[in-house]
Amino acid sequence: MKSIFQQEYQAVIERLVTRRKELGISQTELARRLGPGIDQTIVSKIENYVRRIDIIETKRICEVLDLEIFDLFKETE
Repeated sequence: MKSIFQQEYQAVIERLVTRRKELGISQTELARRLGPGIDQTIVSKIENYVRRIDIIETKRICEVLDLEIFDLFKETE
């Protein structure tokens, strides 16, 4: 099974989406903050589990969302 469909991967993406929404940042604004080569469609594909992100992209998204990367992997209660 590809990791993009694993529950753990989906939980990480859900945490990123939740944080983006908490900050009131649109997909378009997130893409703009991530810089060249990233547009709203890429953010949408990530959030809809169509496009997988690597660790470097994850780190950059966390920086933009002011989120510690380790918090993505904490178990929620």
